[in-house]
Amino acid sequence: MMILPHSPVAGQDGFTRIELMNVTVIIANPGAVVIRQYFCGIKIARAPSAVGHFRIAAGALAAAYAAADSGRACNT
Repeated sequence: MMILPHSPVAGQDGFTRIELMNVTVIIANPGAVVIRQYFCGIKIARAPSAVGHFRIAAGALAAAYAAADSGRACNT
């Protein structure tokens, strides 16, 4: 019977924990940067939208008060 010099032994094939940790760190670091930039971008994008909504609401309130002052409001 011929024994191969580098025959795999049960339980010794695959990746070591150190190799898996290195791959995890290599993938996680850029991912953390991307996620942080994404949430910063969302935060910056929401501010003008909120300002626009407040302007619309202010215009609606001003129109309602003007209508109430002129007597055009609904009589309930």
